[in-house]
Amino acid sequence: MQPVLDYKELSTPPGHGDSLILPSPHLLPDLAQSNRHHLVEHEFEVLDLSSLDCRHLARTQVHAGLIDRIWITTGHQPEFTHPGVWAKHVITQRLADRLGGVATNLIVDHDAIKSTALIVPSQQDHRWRMVAVPFAPYRPGMPWEALPPLSRSEREDLARRVKETYGARYDNSLMNLFFAGTADVLEPQDWVDQKVMGRRAIDAMFEVRLLETRAHEVWGGPFLAQMLLDAERFVLCYNEALDEYRRQLHIKGTVHPIPNLVRRGQRMELPIWAVRRDRPRERVFVERQSDRIEIFAEDDPIGTLAASDLRRWQTARPVLEGGIAAGLRPRALTLTIWARLFLADLFIHGIGGAKYDRITDIFIRKYYQLEPPGICCVSATLRLDLPAHPVSAKDLREAQHRLRDVRHNPQRYLTDPQGPQALLAEENERIARNDYLREHQPDAHFERRHVFARLRQVKDDLAAFDAGILERFTAQRDRIARELAENRVLCNREYFIGLFCRQDLQFLCDRLPQF
Repeated sequence: MQPVLDYKELSTPPGHGDSLILPSPHLLPDLAQSNRHHLVEHEFEVLDLSSLDCRHLARTQVHAGLIDRIWITTGHQPEFTHPGVWAKHVITQRLADRLGGVATNLIVDHDAIKSTALIVPSQQDHRWRMVAVPFAPYRPGMPWEALPPLSRSEREDLARRVKETYGARYDNSLMNLFFAGTADVLEPQDWVDQKVMGRRAIDAMFEVRLLETRAHEVWGGPFLAQMLLDAERFVLCYNEALDEYRRQLHIKGTVHPIPNLVRRGQRMELPIWAVRRDRPRERVFVERQSDRIEIFAEDDPIGTLAASDLRRWQTARPVLEGGIAAGLRPRALTLTIWARLFLADLFIHGIGGAKYDRITDIFIRKYYQLEPPGICCVSATLRLDLPAHPVSAKDLREAQHRLRDVRHNPQRYLTDPQGPQALLAEENERIARNDYLREHQPDAHFERRHVFARLRQVKDDLAAFDAGILERFTAQRDRIARELAENRVLCNREYFIGLFCRQDLQFLCDRLPQF
């Protein structure tokens, strides 16, 4: 298959209501169908199974009754979803409906938490600020699945604090609907259950009804067994894919965009995480000795497997399911490899994921000797209806230039340029003398310094003649800088969809393509 995504076009949509959909929307139905046929026609082996058997197993984990349909899949962390991410949900649903397929969403609940607060724009003392409204303590490196559910009183307290922060706009937003949705989970196992149900309550208003599953509960299977069994080659292809990506983009080193997998003596790092109770995520290493595969979370041994058990899925399955594999989670690229080859007919990324999926493409070609199925990238920009200031970065640059010019050429900005005639005449005289010395007597350093010092004093006297001229232009520069800073709050495109009103999200939906 030929790549159909132009990575050079992956940039954030600039305008309110703008979207990015690549490849072009009219190509997506055919791309999904083409991917499906491609994966059927180019089977490959995973352990003693075919890749089609693996797809059957993976889909059965999600919904056994829908395995033969076309699957349009997306995925994201269970963060407070902003409109750019939410647009993926809308497109996933609409494309699946067009093809009579299944719209699925992988909840990446094992990703590390970046923030345990809802960011809310708030007007305080006549200025707009972003206020972080916390809902849980923050512990670096902890996965989302480790956050306990909020009690009823905690949810009510969070709603109250968000309302106080957001002010009068709260009542017209979708936050009440979101919080009502969080209460619909009878026995939530964690905050993720509640947050997802709150977001689904908003989705339902716009006919988005994704089949959702937690990534850590369905990934793995024969794919994980083969990774453990064939760790040497898997790691080699993974690192080679990263190196080739860096060469293509002229990136130096072995750290960006993600680090190479490393060796520690006989141990090899795998692109998976170990998740243990009340601990941050930990890197996973394996050490192979004859038929014995020992697995480590960093330096701690967490399990031992027999390679002979992993060679056939019939014996690997009981060893992995409910055992050591229960605490293993895929890293980003690993999850994408699995989802694209063993779950989805078309995977829909955001901009960041689509950029890094070039690495996935290289890995699939190297390890599976397969041309990778095509992907789609979707994003959008939607801003809250907040009173942005009519200033731009260009205005600030011009104000800074004027302020510098006031200091060097105050005569241009005098309110009464006819007033200080003597100073203006002396300024012209000093400028002429300075120019003459520079051209005809460049070695007359003492006189040149004297002329320049007097010229600087004359300019200061001119500025002082018009009282407040520097203060006036400094205040103008500071006002523009302050309003630009406020605009970063007012025009932010990453606010939670619940902070918008229904009409805002409907506006975005109306601008996204139908199929």
